[in-house]
Amino acid sequence: MNAMPRVLATLLAVLLTACVTRDAVAPARTAVGARPVVVQGAMDVEIKKLAGALEHATEEKVQGWTFWSGTVGGYPVVISKTLKGMSNAAAATAIAAER
Repeated sequence: MNAMPRVLATLLAVLLTACVTRDAVAPARTAVGARPVVVQGAMDVEIKKLAGALEHATEEKVQGWTFWSGTVGGYPVVISKTLKGMSNAAAATAIAAER
């Protein structure tokens, strides 16, 4: 039995919960105008199913990195294929934050 889909779904749920939790000084946000959650994975098996679950998805390639943008339940989400290695993950994170 493959536990990968359950692990990925749990990870996405935790990330969405963490990002929509408000602190005392931040104004309440609605899905419209909210900052996106960025979910990253190095290999296709880690991100393809999540990218396929995006509503209104668009794909953008920046050099060797691929980003899918869309919504999940009306909340903006970006899926990033970082490629293997810490330097690639750092570069993909910087590109996601910049764009």
